[in-house]
Amino acid sequence: MKNKEELINSLKQLSQTQPQGFTVDLNMNHISKGFAVAVIDTQDSFGEEGLENVAEFAIENDLSIGGWFSEDNQKFYWDAVKVINNKKEAIGFGKLNQQFAIFDLEEQELIII
Repeated sequence: MKNKEELINSLKQLSQTQPQGFTVDLNMNHISKGFAVAVIDTQDSFGEEGLENVAEFAIENDLSIGGWFSEDNQKFYWDAVKVINNKKEAIGFGKLNQQFAIFDLEEQELIII
């Protein structure tokens, strides 16, 4: 695992080349299977401060990190995410974390819950 500063710098670079969104583990490996579910603790995290909070939380809790640019408000969002392979479990975890959607990493589609 990268240290926090290396992780943050790598995530910043990735956000410039993949603003449409990504999900990576703490070693910056792209995750392409399962369902990405944001945890409520890092909801509405954006900007430098948001990225630092998400990176710290993800490291402390051994979670992955997702990022995506919102065309609606022109902000880049950061999330600590749990990747769950079972869709039903992912939906349940999403509801528990007050999410309106989860993301199917293999199909690259948002699933409204």
